Amino acid sequence: MEQFEKSIDELQNKQPEWDAKSIFSKLIQKDQLVGDLYSINYDEGKVLVHDFHRQKVGGIPSLSFLIATRINLDEEIDYKDEDASIILLRVMDAAQIPQDKEAESIRINTSQRISGEVDKNWDGEESMDLNTRHVLSFSGISCRIVGTFFLEEDENKPHDGLKLKFGSDISNYYSNKGFKIFKPNAEALEEIVNYCDPLNLKSHIEKYGETERVKLGSVRYASTNRKHQQVDNVPVYIYPADLLSQ
Repeated sequence: MEQFEKSIDELQNKQPEWDAKSIFSKLIQKDQLVGDLYSINYDEGKVLVHDFHRQKVGGIPSLSFLIATRINLDEEIDYKDEDASIILLRVMDAAQIPQDKEAESIRINTSQRISGEVDKNWDGEESMDLNTRHVLSFSGISCRIVGTFFLEEDENKPHDGLKLKFGSDISNYYSNKGFKIFKPNAEALEEIVNYCDPLNLKSHIEKYGETERVKLGSVRYASTNRKHQQVDNVPVYIYPADLLSQ
C-alpha cells in the first residue's frame, strides 16, 4: 500500500511537467526552426536567419509571427522557471548585421564578373564558392515584441492542471542570452490567433452558459498565398455573445 501511494505521489509530481510539454508542443515544432535571437530589448528583438532555414519553413513574410524560446521539449520543463516561456514576435523589417557591407561588396564584384552572361547568376556554383555562399546566406530580421506565453496553475483549483497565459510584454531580458526562433506552423498559428485567457473563458461560460465559437474568417502568413510554400489559411473564431455584449 505504501509503495502504491508513493507511485501516485510520483505521478502527481510529474503531472505539471507533462502538462507543460503537452501545451508547449502545440506552439513549438523543431522542424520550424528559422534561426537565433541575437539582440533584444523590451520592444524589439533581432533574429539571425540563414536562407536554408528560411526556405525550409516556406519563407518569412513581413508582419508574420515568430516565436522565441529556450524551451527544449526533449528535456525536463519546470513551468516556474524563467526560461519556461515563449516570446511572441512580429516580423517588421530587415535588420543590419556586421557583415552586410562586405557581403554587398562581394555580390557586386561577382555580378560584375558575370555581367552580360544571361545563363549565369552571381550566386551560382560557377560564380561563387560554397563557403562564401554559406556565409552570405545569413541575414537579420527586426521583430516587434508582442508578448509572452507562460504557464500557471489555477490557485483555486490546482488539480485542474496548468493553463496557458499571455502577457502583452516581457517581464525581463538578458543581453547575453540566446533564444531559438521558430515559425509557427498552421496548427500553432491557429492556437496563437484564437488564444483566449482561461479566466475570460470561465467568465464567458458563467455569463452565457456555452463556449461555442463561430468562424469569423481566415488569416494567412502572406497575401502571396503559395500553397507549396506551406503558407496555409488558418481559421479565426469568435464567441457570438461577445458581439452581442458590445
